[in-house]
Amino acid sequence: MLLFSKKLFSILFLVFLFQFFCFSFVLAVDIEFTPQVGIPGTEFTKGAKLKIGDTTAKIGEYIKAFYVFGISSLAILSVVMIAW
Repeated sequence: MLLFSKKLFSILFLVFLFQFFCFSFVLAVDIEFTPQVGIPGTEFTKGAKLKIGDTTAKIGEYIKAFYVFGISSLAILSVVMIAW
């Protein structure tokens, strides 16, 4: 009985891996990314639809632009607080 459950678990696990790897790449081709927050000075404006394609580089660029904008805002705020 234990041998049967190990074989069944192995088969189900392999089927899961097959579905995960095959279908995740197919679905990632036609994804559109719509930023909910616009970032000044970048191509990311609020509500603009961006095609991602087969890579997630646009999302990485969005996170990077948000990070740079946040650091710049904090730098300006720091200078104002020091001057005050």
